[in-house]
Amino acid sequence: MTDRTRTIPNPLECLYIACSTACNLRCRFCAYPLSTIRKANMQFSTFAVVVDQATAFGFETFNLTPLVGEALVDPGFLDKLNYLEQHAGVHDFYFCTNLTLAERGFFDSVSRFRKLRCFSVSIYGHDEDSFSRLTGADRAVYQRLLDNLRHLATDPQLAARSEFRIRSGRAFRLEHCQSELCTSLQELERLGSRIRIPQEYQNWGGLIEATRLEGLDLTLKDNAPRTEPCVFLYFKHTVLPDGMLNACSSGDGNASLTIGNLLEQTFEQIYSTSNTRYAKLLEAQRAGQFSPLCQVCTGYRSISASWYSYTFHRQPFMSEIEFERWLANPKNPPAQAKAKGD
Repeated sequence: MTDRTRTIPNPLECLYIACSTACNLRCRFCAYPLSTIRKANMQFSTFAVVVDQATAFGFETFNLTPLVGEALVDPGFLDKLNYLEQHAGVHDFYFCTNLTLAERGFFDSVSRFRKLRCFSVSIYGHDEDSFSRLTGADRAVYQRLLDNLRHLATDPQLAARSEFRIRSGRAFRLEHCQSELCTSLQELERLGSRIRIPQEYQNWGGLIEATRLEGLDLTLKDNAPRTEPCVFLYFKHTVLPDGMLNACSSGDGNASLTIGNLLEQTFEQIYSTSNTRYAKLLEAQRAGQFSPLCQVCTGYRSISASWYSYTFHRQPFMSEIEFERWLANPKNPPAQAKAKGD
């Protein structure tokens, strides 16, 4: 039996909205080439409906990072960012991109957004050869990435609001790398950009097998024991372009954990004990019963563990009991719950 008095992230901490489920890269460690999620861009009208409903429900922070895909594939992406910027109910937003599709107008627009908390850039490989082997992209794409990094470095204020996650081989060390890519990243770090270098890769619910990574010097995460529910069932849920709400923003590469459709239901109807699909997901994991997907997913995060991202949370944490009370009456804002550590 789990301790349901432990504090967990507030369900209203952040809503993910996947404006695009298409991508211009074919990374060998990513679920995208294998995913069954329909490739589409979210219509602006759908985006506006979702944001309006979400802010009325209590969400104030939004992340436009796709579950799988690339944000800048969406030709209306900047229009959506501007809608968040102008919306009275939005406190802040952020997103992740591979930055290979950015144009000069993108940087000019983004630099003016006051509500942009930060933007994260995923860098694949540390030089042209490793970039090509990891992403399947050609030299022209690599050169566009280099050009965009150099341009970003001309705007120190925007650079200071950026974070880079570099995914390359196990032997890679930024401080020892002399490639053009690394030189640009080192300059951005001096300007205040945060640099993170994950050493292991998740398997996207079993979609990525070790054989797929042969010759890349990459390591898949071990499958951790599951004695407690996964924290991703409680927050950071993702809205797909068709309005479906998926109860995992981490390892569900096929979006199989959908719990409702925001074009047909309200947030109050989805986050409710009367929503049997969501209730059964929660009840099963509390009882130690994980679906075949969740059993093999190495993106699992224990509900009681502490994580790097928690240091950036704005909303107070709550206990599982308080979470259950909220599901019984979702119009009672969970933000009234006690903060983590109280």
